[in-house]
Amino acid sequence: MPEFYAEISKSRENDRATSPAIAAGAARAITDEEEVEFGVRSRLITGGEVSVSQRFTTTDTNRTSYIPCEQTESRSVISLVQPLLRGSGVAQNDSPRRIANMDTQIAVEEFRRQSESHLLETERAYWNLYVARAVFIQKSHLAAHGHRLAGQVRNRSEIDADPVLISRAAALAAQWRADSVRAKAAVDTAEFRLAALVNSPKMGPGNVELLPASAPNGALKILSVEDTLEEIFVNRPELQQAILQYEAALLREGMAANESLPELDLILEASLSGGADGRDISGAFSNSDNGDGHIVGLKFSVPLGFDERDARYKRRRLETIQQERQVLSVISTILAEVNVSANEYIISTQDLTAQRRAQQAAQRDLSTLRNRWNDGVGEGQNIAVLSALLDAYERAQLNEQSVVTARSTREIAAANLARARGVLLQRWGLRPQLVNDVRGQPTYKLSKKR
Repeated sequence: MPEFYAEISKSRENDRATSPAIAAGAARAITDEEEVEFGVRSRLITGGEVSVSQRFTTTDTNRTSYIPCEQTESRSVISLVQPLLRGSGVAQNDSPRRIANMDTQIAVEEFRRQSESHLLETERAYWNLYVARAVFIQKSHLAAHGHRLAGQVRNRSEIDADPVLISRAAALAAQWRADSVRAKAAVDTAEFRLAALVNSPKMGPGNVELLPASAPNGALKILSVEDTLEEIFVNRPELQQAILQYEAALLREGMAANESLPELDLILEASLSGGADGRDISGAFSNSDNGDGHIVGLKFSVPLGFDERDARYKRRRLETIQQERQVLSVISTILAEVNVSANEYIISTQDLTAQRRAQQAAQRDLSTLRNRWNDGVGEGQNIAVLSALLDAYERAQLNEQSVVTARSTREIAAANLARARGVLLQRWGLRPQLVNDVRGQPTYKLSKKR
């Protein structure tokens, strides 16, 4: 990026005149000098610096070597300083820009990682609310069945109901009512948790009831190992971050290696100069008797003792090795997460199948006992049948709860597997998008894919 620069200075020399001829007989040789320099300079991608400048110098002195004693000089200069060792090369000078771009991409990947973690927690809270509401409904139905059975037993107190039977039915009905109250409290807690994660003003404190709008959507498509590995290497933000950090470490190591080289610079300069009497700046610049000159040279330097640049280079080499091992560690961790989450999903699917079979068996048992109770039982068997019926209601409710929990667990396992594969955002059709905030500053947010 070119830059404009300007410098202005004023100086005075007041020396003893060692000869009468130096200052026309004066005891002191006095020289006042005013200098103004301005121009444009720019860094080159090769590491060099090119500049175009204009300098005006006005000198007022009593020295006899200046005739007249006040005069103005101008000097137009174009110069180039090009490093040949330290600081040279396109790769060396373009590395800061490339590292900055990598840091930006690392920040985007970190945003994706945190977004996926938050989205996973939100989905887990959603399915926990789904379970809590289902359990509340089941507990409410169980409490209604208990209240109805307790009333039936109480109405048969004058016929064949035993006092023990009446008290047990009433006790279970009260317990099931209390369970429904606790289930309602669990629903409220799940709603508060989901509202806190969503952080929407519409879901703030107030008379707002959150109802799950979607049911579990079934099984996932089983992917091959090759497809899963490709998804991991392309989409998993932690791996992308580690790879970018490793590439940035390589660039920093290369920069440190270049900076540890000796300094050898090529210097090229060409100039035009002119002068005028008095303070005539325009005359000095347009003087037809301008002189010219040039400089061609080399500048070399090398440290003779300890140089911190060598120590910095060794440190960068160690950082590169650490980042390489970090990439391998991240890959191992991600593969382990994928294996664990895939196994959890498979087990949750198998558990859901088993829980459904258990629920069907419990419902058949409940239906049989309920029909037997409604049809009437023999003398002395009412206590045993009612006890079995109450136990069957409780078992049926527990099995229904287990099925709902298993369905929710499978959905959470599917989301966790999608996060392990790096496709959780794609699963919900989301993508990071660069937008401007209220202050006009760039920021990232999640938006729906169109």
